Amino acid sequence: MITAKNHNQYVLFPNPFDEHLDSENRWVTFSKILPWDKLASYYYRHMDSEMGAGTLEARIVLGAVIIKHHKA
Repeated sequence: MITAKNHNQYVLFPNPFDEHLDSENRWVTFSKILPWDKLASYYYRHMDSEMGAGTLEARIVLGAVIIKHHKA
């Protein structure tokens, strides 16, 4: 089952960690240049929308894979 979040929505409860991220951090910079919507569409293409357990959000899965391969 596909569960996705809209990252363009208004934040009702600000996260204290978002306020203090260094804009020059390599991961922050990298996250701004990735085409998340396009990558998520490839990820969700292989998911069944009505069967199985809910998926993790595409950004979490893809981010973990990118970090894994970058650090290996």
